[in-house]
Amino acid sequence: MLSLSTIALWYKYNYEEYEEIRWITIPKTLNVSIGIVSVLQAGSTRAKYKTAMDSMECYALRQNYTYIVVNGTDYKEECPQEDITFQRHCIVAQLLNVTTLDWILFVDSDIGVVNEKVRLENVLDSSMDIIFYDRMFNHEIMAGQNKCTAKPTGC
Repeated sequence: MLSLSTIALWYKYNYEEYEEIRWITIPKTLNVSIGIVSVLQAGSTRAKYKTAMDSMECYALRQNYTYIVVNGTDYKEECPQEDITFQRHCIVAQLLNVTTLDWILFVDSDIGVVNEKVRLENVLDSSMDIIFYDRMFNHEIMAGQNKCTAKPTGC
C-alpha cells in the first residue's frame, strides 16, 4: 500500500458520536540520510528534558531519521571547549566524521516538535553547508538549532 519513500501518519479521533480514522501520506522529497542530535551538558539528564526529547525521538522515528543523544562529558578529549555552546558544535562535527549521515540537525535538548508533518528535506538547501535560523521575535541568529552537512566545508 505504501512505498518506502512515503511515510504514513495515522490519526485516530474518538468521539462519543463517531470514530474517524484517516491516513496522511507525506512524500520524501530528497534521498539523504538525516540525523537529529541533542547534546546534554555535564550533570544534566534526559529526564530533565523528557517531554521535548520524547517528542523529538517520536518525530525522528516517524520520519525515518536517526536520533542521537550524547553527553558532552563523553567528548571532553576531542572537544575540550569549556562552554557547552561551543563544545556541542565540535561534537556535531565529530559525529559527521564518524557517521554515514548526509545532514545533522542539531537541536538543544529543550526543543520539542510542534508540527510532525514538516519534513527536514523540505528545508534543506544543498547549496549550503551550514544553515542557521533567525528568532522571529528578535532576529537573533540562533545557536541552539542549526543544520550541518557532511561536506568538507560543513561543520
